[in-house]
Amino acid sequence: MEERKNILLQLLQYPMLILSIILGMALISFLFQIDFSRLSKVGPEGIEFYEDREREISGVFSDLETRMNELASKVEFLESRLAEPEQEKLLQRAIEQFEETQITSTKTAQLARSSSQAKESLLAGRSGYIWIGDWGEKNKAWQRLTIVQVEGEEIRLEPEAILPGMKFRVSGNMVLRDGKPDDSPSYYRSKESIGTIPKGSKILTLESPVRYDRRFTIQCWMKVEVLE
Repeated sequence: MEERKNILLQLLQYPMLILSIILGMALISFLFQIDFSRLSKVGPEGIEFYEDREREISGVFSDLETRMNELASKVEFLESRLAEPEQEKLLQRAIEQFEETQITSTKTAQLARSSSQAKESLLAGRSGYIWIGDWGEKNKAWQRLTIVQVEGEEIRLEPEAILPGMKFRVSGNMVLRDGKPDDSPSYYRSKESIGTIPKGSKILTLESPVRYDRRFTIQCWMKVEVLE
């Protein structure tokens, strides 16, 4: 009889323990506004949320894809050099390839969105630098522009007329970098990728665009904050 009572008490401990954990999580969620439905893992190192893991995956994939694009650019550059001896054409082609590495694929961009809120970028609240396009000084017009007005209209402002506080949307899946590019041929390799800003995300201008004269074009980079 005593043995049965002990077994029964031991069995009752588990529901009580589970109930205590649930009540504790509910209290913490209420006091600190923590959404435990987004919990990914609990372990000796602490707790991890899906957003943390997704943000890490997004950054890794974005950086990996960019490096692969850079490698492909090098190969194409060398191949074209053998086929086209004209140095001017080679340099112009290399610049175009460098710019292509600043835009990632749709698959990579999908990882950069929150699974709970499909329209929200995992980089919301983060800041960094993006390439926004090339400015034609002669014709005073943008080429390969990667941002648009919030409502989708084309931007016709000169780089200096884009001021801090202005809001735009990215028209491509843009790589967000952690610093301003260096004024050198390998400028884009010197700064780490923070992740991908999915196409259509809203951004806030933190600094007016900076011009980089690449001989055949004027590239413009801008510091932004990802809003959504």
